[in-house]
Amino acid sequence: MKYVPGLALLALFAVARPELPLASDPNRAPKYCGCPALCPEFAREAGMITPEEIQFWRAIHNTSTASSLVVVTVTDVNTGLTSTYCTGANFLLGAIHREYGLSYENDGSERAVKIAMAAKGSHFMLQRKSALRNIRRHYTAQELMWARDSIAAYANDELVKGFSVVGSFQSSLRRLHPFASNRSFTFAMGHALYERALSVGQGCVSGELWICN
Repeated sequence: MKYVPGLALLALFAVARPELPLASDPNRAPKYCGCPALCPEFAREAGMITPEEIQFWRAIHNTSTASSLVVVTVTDVNTGLTSTYCTGANFLLGAIHREYGLSYENDGSERAVKIAMAAKGSHFMLQRKSALRNIRRHYTAQELMWARDSIAAYANDELVKGFSVVGSFQSSLRRLHPFASNRSFTFAMGHALYERALSVGQGCVSGELWICN
């Protein structure tokens, strides 16, 4: 059977969770909790329950230029190959726009978010080459293993502090990184941090990683 982009998901638009109205209430908690991602309570109000749902929702709904990272599973429909890796949430949404031929006007952007949130287990089946290129993998399994090992001995609170603006841990790791590319470090380390249930992203100017609980 021929794969038709978007066909299997069209019915989901009618039942997708509604977008969260971020009403300004001076008595409620702040929207942001020390990083560009919205606080977890907004994800819960939008119907997210599990830590994985909350983490993914926060990444997809981060509209700042310091975009979030996500770990997704991607199947190339042309080859049947499936891989799980870290990419930018903005790159993922861009791939969805390309795969389903969505506009970049408000309605197209809203549909892209709904498609992202409707993907079970953050698993995306992509056919169009432009979509696949938009979220191609930038690091090896060995680099991911190095990243996991590098942070294994630290608690999440220690990592949040170490990756802060005043923390020196990130710069030390970048100097120790045994691979050639800063981009590979960013996405491999982002993958390892995301697995620790942390919200993680990349600064728009510095390119440094940011994280928060």
